[in-house]
Amino acid sequence: MRSIESIVKDIANIYQERGKDAEEYLGKARKLEDKFGSGFAIVYFWFYSVPQRWSQVEPKIFELMRPTNSFDLNTVLQMRRENVTSALRPLIFYNEISLQLRNFCRAIKYEYSSWDNFVRELRRESIF
Repeated sequence: MRSIESIVKDIANIYQERGKDAEEYLGKARKLEDKFGSGFAIVYFWFYSVPQRWSQVEPKIFELMRPTNSFDLNTVLQMRRENVTSALRPLIFYNEISLQLRNFCRAIKYEYSSWDNFVRELRRESIF
């Protein structure tokens, strides 16, 4: 599994290469953070990596919002995997997406202890 530092570095490189696109993306992320909190904003954009139509993915994010308490790390990590998986059905690869989401949350918890600390690190690198 890649380290969080490696992922952050890749994000910084993408940002530098795709300045205008990245600025639009980050503006949207900041608006979501203001409205729903940093955890929701990070997870929302994490879901961009899901290989499906966004019109199928986005409703699932909002469906997961309530049982995860807006993607509170402790809540996500304490949830039974089946509960996350069932909320993601019928997305393609819903089992894998569920596992990856939980692993991502676990890595954030281990490396940064909270979404806010992770966001601070991203901002320090001028990413978020």
